[in-house]
This record gives sequence, C-alpha cells and structure tokens, in this order.
Amino acid sequence: MPYVTSVERIAEKRGLEQSLERGSSTILLRILAKICGQLPDDVLEGVRKLSFKDREILGEASIDFRSIEELRTSLTAATH
Repeated sequence: MPYVTSVERIAEKRGLEQSLERGSSTILLRILAKICGQLPDDVLEGVRKLSFKDREILGEASIDFRSIEELRTSLTAATH
C-alpha cells in the first residue's frame, strides 16, 4: 500500500468536498426545474452561490413550492 502524505489527504478531502458541492447544486437544480419548470439564469446562479447548508435548506423547502415566485422568495431569503 503506497504511503499517502498529509498534504495528499488534505487535497483528497478538498476534492471530495468540491465534488459534493457541485453534485448538490446539480441535483437541487434538477429538482427545482421539475417543480417550477425551466429556471431563469438568475435563479440558476443564485442556487449555485448558496452554501451547502443553504442548498440543503432550500431543498427541503422546495417540497412546498408551487411557482417560480415562491422559489425566488426562498432564494432571496437564503442569500440575505
């Protein structure tokens, strides 16, 4: 088994965290598009800028969304 330095472990952890971040954005955007239809660019950008925790909160709230306006309201609240 090859020796893995602490620097390599840290880099591996960061890479995994970045992959999870991108994946959570992708999945959430797909769910939101199913609920609200095609998402405008401002909404896409807003979701991508959210922290992992805020995306998690928005994802849970999305269960109740019935329109793009409700999504925008929640997205605005999450970014302020």
